[in-house]
Amino acid sequence: MRLKKKTANLHVIITALFLCMGGAGCASLDKNKTPYSEFDYRKLPRHQMNRQFADVSDPQEKLKELPPVTAAQYEKMGDGLLHQGEIHQAFVHYEKALELEPEKTIYESKKEVICGSQELKENYLKYFKLLKESIEEQKQENWKKAVELLVKAVEHYDQTGYVYNQIGAIYNNNLGNKERAAQFFKKAIEREPENEVFKRNLKQVLR
Repeated sequence: MRLKKKTANLHVIITALFLCMGGAGCASLDKNKTPYSEFDYRKLPRHQMNRQFADVSDPQEKLKELPPVTAAQYEKMGDGLLHQGEIHQAFVHYEKALELEPEKTIYESKKEVICGSQELKENYLKYFKLLKESIEEQKQENWKKAVELLVKAVEHYDQTGYVYNQIGAIYNNNLGNKERAAQFFKKAIEREPENEVFKRNLKQVLR
């Protein structure tokens, strides 16, 4: 049975766009066309009026139709911002993730990275870089190389169980070594004892 693995793909789910408007004036109207202020929509046939206003909608209503952002999505956006050096924005996203899932210690750990020393931040960025390299190796099914990179990653930062779970899943799913998989699942649980995915993974390999 294949075990669940969290993905670390840095997909950007939502990008915030800030529109800045200056004091530029409007373009001149064609003198041969009727000015908008003089145009009487009441003179249009009803079916034409319907077409005129068919696309008019409230932007707020459109926003309401969007699905809510999940804690995991806030975390991924925070990771991306942290990697880009946007420390404050990354902290805000981890805070939002923690508000949605206060029981997840991983969000608090990432906040501690931001509030920690410069050395801690640098080590975390090295960890993050090796993590991305490992994901690329996994895509190419270079499993042993992927594990090597993950082991190096936890030498720089090992406060969460994610990487240990990832290593355990590779040993079980791709390298056929349940004993080694169990060792890494146990390490993952030591760091995140509330994580049900890690617990299920360990239970399955111990059957």
